[in-house]
Amino acid sequence: MFRKIIIMSGLTVLSTLSISPLSAYAQSLAYENGYDLDDLALSYGDMSMASIATGSPQPIKKAPASVTVITAEKIRQLGANDLDDVLATVPGLHVSNNYLQMGKYIFRGLGVGTNSEALLLINGIPIRNLVNGNHYFFWGGMPVNTIAKIEVIRGPGSALYGADAFAGVINVWTKQARDIDGVEAGVRVASFNTRESWLQYGGKVAGFDLAVSAEVLSTDGHEETISADAQSAFDDIFGTTSSAAPGPALYQIDSVELRIDAKRGNWQLRAGAQLRDNMGAGVGGAEAIDTQGEVNNHRYNTDITYRNHTLADGLRLEIQASYFLAKQSISSNTLFAPADAFGGDEFPEGVIGSPLWTQHNLRSNLALHYSNIENHEILMGGGYEDAQMDSTEERRNFEYIENNPIPQPLGELMSFTGDEAFIPEKQRTNHYFLLQDEWRFATDWQLIAGIRYDDYSDFGSTTNPRFALVWDTSFNLTSKLLYGSAFRAPSFNELYGKYPSYGDESIKPQTIDTIELVFNYQATTDLQLDFNFFFNEIDKLIVYESDGSAQQATNSGEIHSAGTEIAFHYTGFKKLQLEGNYAFQKSRDQMTDHDVGFAPNHEIFLLADWQVYHNINLVNKLQWVGKRPRPANDQRDTMDGYSQWDILLHSRFYNNKVDTSVGVYNVTDADVRDPSLTSGIPDQDTGLFPGNIPDDIPKAGRHFSAQISYRF
Repeated sequence: MFRKIIIMSGLTVLSTLSISPLSAYAQSLAYENGYDLDDLALSYGDMSMASIATGSPQPIKKAPASVTVITAEKIRQLGANDLDDVLATVPGLHVSNNYLQMGKYIFRGLGVGTNSEALLLINGIPIRNLVNGNHYFFWGGMPVNTIAKIEVIRGPGSALYGADAFAGVINVWTKQARDIDGVEAGVRVASFNTRESWLQYGGKVAGFDLAVSAEVLSTDGHEETISADAQSAFDDIFGTTSSAAPGPALYQIDSVELRIDAKRGNWQLRAGAQLRDNMGAGVGGAEAIDTQGEVNNHRYNTDITYRNHTLADGLRLEIQASYFLAKQSISSNTLFAPADAFGGDEFPEGVIGSPLWTQHNLRSNLALHYSNIENHEILMGGGYEDAQMDSTEERRNFEYIENNPIPQPLGELMSFTGDEAFIPEKQRTNHYFLLQDEWRFATDWQLIAGIRYDDYSDFGSTTNPRFALVWDTSFNLTSKLLYGSAFRAPSFNELYGKYPSYGDESIKPQTIDTIELVFNYQATTDLQLDFNFFFNEIDKLIVYESDGSAQQATNSGEIHSAGTEIAFHYTGFKKLQLEGNYAFQKSRDQMTDHDVGFAPNHEIFLLADWQVYHNINLVNKLQWVGKRPRPANDQRDTMDGYSQWDILLHSRFYNNKVDTSVGVYNVTDADVRDPSLTSGIPDQDTGLFPGNIPDDIPKAGRHFSAQISYRF
């Protein structure tokens, strides 16, 4: 109900304003070429700047959203080696690894099923898997040495970014020539036979501002023991010993990251490749340890952008076209269950199920930015996307028979393509139009009002507004009242998937409405405090309902959630910097009147950075994750929380040309675990599930990392 009231009130306001759109890439007007963020930061003292909330650079305290910005220097301070390590420090964002090789980004407790309800962008381009709607099961991580900055919105962002900007948006900016400014080479060695090296160049070449980078990483992954898996329960039933548990999951990977960024005049060309080869299947696609499966996931992107900031007085133009290609292939067949899994010899090579596919995304966007109306900043534009999934293939040696959850043998490994594959070849197109106005209607007041309309070829249209009222309450206090709506598009699996999980072509997008109250308070010159209070209402949640033998996608779920996020940054000590955050959330499934599960209700992050000497810093990090409730249909006890303590030593020498870092992670060797799926063989009396991996998925124990880089 409150959504209708707010939308109607907002449309009334919009009808009296000059309004305009904001496209997903429009923030690059600020970061890429429209403004120099370093100069702006100087003019605002040492205040952090962000462009993700509106498309124009502004102090974070003025941004009409709950925003976190993490720079390359901050990433170094954190001792992070992967994107997930960085995101785990953001208040209200819980990073939980899934059963394959993907970090699941759970904003404010909203991470249902296999989808993170979050949108990941790289340089403003969505990184979205059409199969499941997430950023790829076999993601394989993203190294941090080519990252210039990360901007995060906590809360809905569909009014700016469209589909899947549901509970949060993450935009990763990679380095340009000005960020590298020369040549840098580095190497890192770490536990688990991890070896990484990188080389970067940034400078002028034939009139171009050119940045080129390459990173290569190889690791065996950690080998913490899983005591029992999904196959263990079948071994008990059939009297077999097929399970590989107790034993480790497989997390090995060979990774290559390549990027190029070339700018000249009004034109910019970017291209990248994320090549993930020989990836271990984690704990297996069915959470039965897969000792042989290896997957390759290759992702390529390119975009070309034209910007004209002198088109007319107060008018700037940006046109962009981009292409994204992703391909999943198999180097060693993946297993759903090991050999002789079900008490016979029907599967001497194991239950093989290997999905292959290729994805293409072609996008074009146009944006106009107009600032020649007094007290207004206007953006308007629109775009088109063509998304296709082709070359779908499923290699398997089993089939399912209705009303029987046990896979039946086909007698040999067979290849199924086209309409017989796990998902048929499909195409989706989308046209969209955006409007947004930033109106400073009084000296201390600003109203941001925007709306985006999306029209999809497969599930129809959706409209998502946003409103933000920003008040400079006093010299050192900014208050914000925010409202936004968002949607998550049904994935191809939810629309077209086949037995034992059926899709439904009538599925509609799930929606969220969020109200937030935000306070940014500069308590003293040394102490910055941030407070956020939010309430979410989620409707048409896409869930799978079981009839005992199969699962059917439906729009039957509903969730209400509320919480708060508090952050501080203190620099009052001469050589010691302190910062941290606390997040609380409570997400309730309205159908079961039970916690949604899988995410902690409480989470704390603390950091102390001590300058031991003028070029040596000792950093202590502590992350405390509270207990994590189970979903209503999970019979296991509430999942224990954990504390992880990391110690890092950073140093720079020879005029900052040599940079070294040594880290000990999980110093106390704490038992850190991520939740396994609520599945398995249900209890005959209660119908509740024991979980495929009863005591969940262990993460790495104590481990080490050391690196050195040199700037020429």
